[in-house]
Amino acid sequence: MIFSLTRRSKRALRHPAAALVIALLLGACAGVGILASDDPYTKLSQATYLWSVSGRVMQARRQLDEAIVIFQQRDDKAGLAEAYRQYGLIARIGGANPDPLVLVLPNAPRHKPSREELDLSDGYLTRTVALATDAKRFDLVTNANFLLGNNQVLRGDPHKACPFYDHALTASREAESQQPGIVVDLPPGVHRIAEGLGRAKSEAGCPP
Repeated sequence: MIFSLTRRSKRALRHPAAALVIALLLGACAGVGILASDDPYTKLSQATYLWSVSGRVMQARRQLDEAIVIFQQRDDKAGLAEAYRQYGLIARIGGANPDPLVLVLPNAPRHKPSREELDLSDGYLTRTVALATDAKRFDLVTNANFLLGNNQVLRGDPHKACPFYDHALTASREAESQQPGIVVDLPPGVHRIAEGLGRAKSEAGCPP
């Protein structure tokens, strides 16, 4: 189960869901080419397309690394949080290895992350939580905690996922109260973020 929170506004390009749409459009117009840009948020959207759609992980990491340098120069904690969130996802699919081969084709076997890959993913996602909290981007705090909980499930320690799911629920309420116009993007059949997190907690065997 995956969900995210996005905001509809004039700055929509700075959020993962909108960024992915733009990246897909770029890919459709330019084949497998990536347009050069100095905008770090464009680099984030290009990275999303590269690793999650085309499987070009090394190129995605290059875009993320370049974006991170710019975000650090600007002290943009929200941008850094999103970049590290993407790195957390890349690590989980084996993409942080020195020479990764990541298959994202529809019929490709699902990658089973090793404990080392999950540890690396946790490190990036923990940084996301800290940076996003400072930036008051509670949508990213929600998603990163949810992913941290999922990592515990993937380790075979579902009971350790419970605190992360609880933190995600708290952050989601903060996001909905402090980020006007926020829109919840949920999986089919899930109507509220609390419902989605409740389902994840139930599947992990967490107390209600």
